[in-house]
Amino acid sequence: MDKLPVQSHTSISTFTTCPRQFEAKYITKEVKFEETDATRWGNLVHKSLEEYLLHGTPIPPNVPYQKFADWVKNRPGTLYIERSFGMREDLTAADYWDKTAWIRAKVDVLIIRPCGTIAEVFDWKTGKMKLDSTQLLLYALMVMAEFPDVKEVKCGNIWLATGTLPAPIGYFRINRDALANSFRDKYARVASAFDLGVFVPTPSGLCNGWCQVTRCEHWKPKRNK
Repeated sequence: MDKLPVQSHTSISTFTTCPRQFEAKYITKEVKFEETDATRWGNLVHKSLEEYLLHGTPIPPNVPYQKFADWVKNRPGTLYIERSFGMREDLTAADYWDKTAWIRAKVDVLIIRPCGTIAEVFDWKTGKMKLDSTQLLLYALMVMAEFPDVKEVKCGNIWLATGTLPAPIGYFRINRDALANSFRDKYARVASAFDLGVFVPTPSGLCNGWCQVTRCEHWKPKRNK
């Protein structure tokens, strides 16, 4: 592989957690994706909400999030569901599969308000609440790249399990270059490791049997309770 693959928020977050884990998942691909109960539930919820908002398909009784779907459906503006984005390092829009892209993402909910200059982005979350706005920042940059008339993107996570919708964070086009620098820095670290072929592991509690990279020198089996 002579070119760094197009990155995503997930891949860059993995690199931040541990470059060796990133290498195993995204470069050598020796670690394969394994579906868990949590990912199965998350996929079911996302698909159910998507089908309802796109086609009016009734949400299954075991997915108790009708009120959130209706809240989104009733907001004013043009609604996009599971919208794919790609973006180059110069912050221009690219197709999701375009190999010239710098980073790619899929946005759960995008609403372009009737004025055309304000967008809203919401991400369905089925897990535990986490204080991490970097994914929302990425979404805002991509919306600005794809919709040049948008001056502000209001982004928020919808934490379904707890019914929590924190106040959205507003990102403004006037600050776009400064906002993008954090991703440029993150990408540069990934690209440097890729070019050198050196992915130095970051030891943590995940090494105790939770990480799938068993060849790593820091890996240890889980302790029996």
